Amino acid sequence: MKPVIRVRLTKKIKLFFGNELVRFTIVAAFVVFVAAILSYLMEREAPQTQVKSFGEALWMSVVTFTTTGYGDKVPVTIAGRLTMAALMFSGIILAGILTGQIAGVLVQRSLQKLRGFVDMENRKGHFVICGWKKDMEKVIEQILIRNKDLTGEDIVVIAHLSDDLRMSLKQNEMFKAIDIINGDYFNEAVLKRANVKHAAKILILADDNKSVSTTEIDSRTVMTAMTIENIAKDTYVVAELIDRKFEPYLRMAKVDEIILSREYGRSLIANACLSAGVAHVVYDLLDVHSGSMVTTKEIPQTFVGHKFSELSTHFRSKHNSILIGILENTGNVFKMKRDAIKEAQKNPDISLIVSQLKDTKAIKSNQPVLNPNDDYVIKKNCSAVLIETVSNL
Repeated sequence: MKPVIRVRLTKKIKLFFGNELVRFTIVAAFVVFVAAILSYLMEREAPQTQVKSFGEALWMSVVTFTTTGYGDKVPVTIAGRLTMAALMFSGIILAGILTGQIAGVLVQRSLQKLRGFVDMENRKGHFVICGWKKDMEKVIEQILIRNKDLTGEDIVVIAHLSDDLRMSLKQNEMFKAIDIINGDYFNEAVLKRANVKHAAKILILADDNKSVSTTEIDSRTVMTAMTIENIAKDTYVVAELIDRKFEPYLRMAKVDEIILSREYGRSLIANACLSAGVAHVVYDLLDVHSGSMVTTKEIPQTFVGHKFSELSTHFRSKHNSILIGILENTGNVFKMKRDAIKEAQKNPDISLIVSQLKDTKAIKSNQPVLNPNDDYVIKKNCSAVLIETVSNL
């Protein structure tokens, strides 16, 4: 056995047997086993004995220790009765201690979860939200409304919250199932605790939980994105920015989708002044309680290489949805570049490989092409941009 493995194994063994609950369990099992041996030796040759095998002696010891008292096996000798009496009192004491230990462990775990110390080591496919909003309850409520396949148990929030706020949140029915990890979301150790490497998606919010400047808020977003890029390259990342000047840094961190919240507000105001009713149209398309919404859907592989007009007819006839555009290079940009490089290396022509590698380097994820010509050709790694009717609101 390698020295490193031996040291790790030794540490795990020491940690296991150092647990008080484990030690008390071992003591209880030892007491029961010794009492079974003694009672078997004392009872096996006694007249009218009810203990004719070690198995029966062990059963009698377990029943006596737990004070269950079935009465199907009882000692007939004085020594056997004294042994069982001593075992009975030992059982009352040790069982009480064990019950207290188990209750203590459960309470401790509950308090740790409440305080944000959650174990995510085996968590996979979850949705991680980094940061906090003052209207966070409404944000998560709308996320759950729009994503029918998502439940509170799938969401993990990383935020630096006060004990009082966490306690009050757990009184909210919606937050009871949501795991909250207490800590700075831009800290690598905290992100690893959330097991972001195996998350399905990560959302980095422009955290307004503290009174800091917008520059500091965006700087933390960039730090978080860069950290995630190092430890979870394959995970789809969405980040919110307040100031657009930080966008290039998020691009360098391979963020798949950037939300420019302040920029959207300005654009909406400008368009509302230009065209009547634009604000109402945009609001209805984004409102979770509206009957229609803008969404993206995966394009069937059979339509790759076909025209936009054919795909439009497909979605209109099969899904009663209006195709308004195509989202090119959909998904995780790191995965797309890695797949594109593998594909380029298969080409025997060196000049074509160099050209394809240049194109690969220039790939930007989630590039919208709105209202293209009917003869626009559908490419690989694209999604359809649709306006569709929402059912069961």
